[in-house]
Amino acid sequence: MPTKPHDYFPVIRLKHSECAALPRVDRARQSRLFPVLEAFVGGYNEKSKGTPVEQRARAWGKQRGLLREMSLGLSRAFVDLREYEGIDFRCRERDVWKDTMRVADERPGVLAPVLRLDVSNDVLSRCELDRPSWSRMVALRLTGTDLDDVANLSRWVAEWQKRVGKPTCSIALLVDLADKPGHRTAQRLLEELPLLREVQHWAWLAGSFPESLGDKEEGDHWLPRTEWTSWWAEAKSAVQRIPAFGDYLMFSAIRPTDPFGAPSVSVRYTTDSQFFLRRGRQVKRSPHGLGQFTGHARCLTQERSEIFYGSRFSSGDAFISRQIGPGKPASIDEWREATIVHHIEATLAQLSDPQGSAAVERQTRAHATGK
Repeated sequence: MPTKPHDYFPVIRLKHSECAALPRVDRARQSRLFPVLEAFVGGYNEKSKGTPVEQRARAWGKQRGLLREMSLGLSRAFVDLREYEGIDFRCRERDVWKDTMRVADERPGVLAPVLRLDVSNDVLSRCELDRPSWSRMVALRLTGTDLDDVANLSRWVAEWQKRVGKPTCSIALLVDLADKPGHRTAQRLLEELPLLREVQHWAWLAGSFPESLGDKEEGDHWLPRTEWTSWWAEAKSAVQRIPAFGDYLMFSAIRPTDPFGAPSVSVRYTTDSQFFLRRGRQVKRSPHGLGQFTGHARCLTQERSEIFYGSRFSSGDAFISRQIGPGKPASIDEWREATIVHHIEATLAQLSDPQGSAAVERQTRAHATGK
């Protein structure tokens, strides 16, 4: 079945706090999720054991386990291993693909590989697209570099389709606008790439969350959800085929320069058109440590109650409500997981609403549960 405008393509890194959020989304709405699962290569951490080679091999081992766990609860997901290509370490790129295909064999037709135009050499042979696991779907991820060369774009895509040997009905096109969601309109993309009218799925991906919060002082901040407002403007226009919406959840489309930087005790909470950010201090630099989260929970549920969706809206919101009570503060990963669950549920509610707002769904869930 082709995707519909209310389907959602969240970009999710193969990290536990992000992957663990998906099963917590209401089961009735999980069928509308088409996650793009990104394996990633972290930098070398001097504080961790082992050489860079050993650290990267361990990282892939953990991500492979998450991929296997994730595939059991999904009807369709796209797997992007781009960051592993060309990495010279013990678990080499060919082995990464083989590992991924072994996982896919356990759930045929669920995992589809993501390829890119800028990938040359023997990427297709490495994917072994003739395997049953990959036979139903393959995705092409177009990046800003591809879109900037409009003159050659259609020719490149046609050649790519010929090399892949896939019928149009089994291709998904993911247009990644990164941190520039207004870079292209849907109508312009349809004119530049007529294939978008025929493929089974097409979605645009974008993210406006900043690469770093280093310039934000402690306290409250509002950050625009430019990727959502740009997509919603397109959805209301007279486009012949509206792309499905995809975003980078609540992390930057531009990878952070220091993946091992100490995180702050901060909370990001999604509203219809903005992110509410409560900026805290790093754990070791505050006398309250993780206890800062208790204040953040009170801020959302009491001081900023007008933006809080209510404890019955999602399991993530229920988690936030529980944090105002006594007891050991939750960890940064637990808070990240909860706010991601809220973000996914809020976005799905917006996609289902004629006005692009979660307000009606908030009221419906509150009344349905007796709150």
